[in-house]
Amino acid sequence: IKNCLLKEDDSVEIKNPLSLEYQFLRTSLVCGLLKTLKYNLNRQMESISIFEVGNIYTKEEKGHKEETRFAGLMHGIAGERFWKNAEENSDFYNLKGALTHALKDFNSLKFVKVKNVPAFMHSGNSLEILLRGKSIGFMGQLNPKTSKANGFKNNNIWYFEFSLTGLIALHKKDFHLNI
Repeated sequence: IKNCLLKEDDSVEIKNPLSLEYQFLRTSLVCGLLKTLKYNLNRQMESISIFEVGNIYTKEEKGHKEETRFAGLMHGIAGERFWKNAEENSDFYNLKGALTHALKDFNSLKFVKVKNVPAFMHSGNSLEILLRGKSIGFMGQLNPKTSKANGFKNNNIWYFEFSLTGLIALHKKDFHLNI
């Protein structure tokens, strides 16, 4: 939790954890993706694009709330060559382009200046993802403190996370079941 700048106060504590490492339920998918990134970098992988679908848990007045999220990150050389015919590092525009392409079938997708960026994200280099005027997530660069706390040499790490639960709720009327 601390390596990802997440607060224990916001986390749901497990009564009988197997170890102190698993004392809290996750509030974001970022920690697991950073472990996977580190694993791959330690095996000489230079360019990494990974994603995860999983549940997060947040505290509420009476218990906790469970939500399914979709998250991913990019690090290293972008997957395709650009107009200069040279390899370039992944950046803000690669991530935004990938998300725009992935969500192209949903109307009214917008990226706006983020109001409340999570502590593990770079506040000046992040955007909020809006669908039909509702916030479903965020995207941008990791906070340099997060990168440093996890032992990464540079901060060329681009991350996104959004709510699949929220995405489905916004588009429930768009899904039709014909039997």
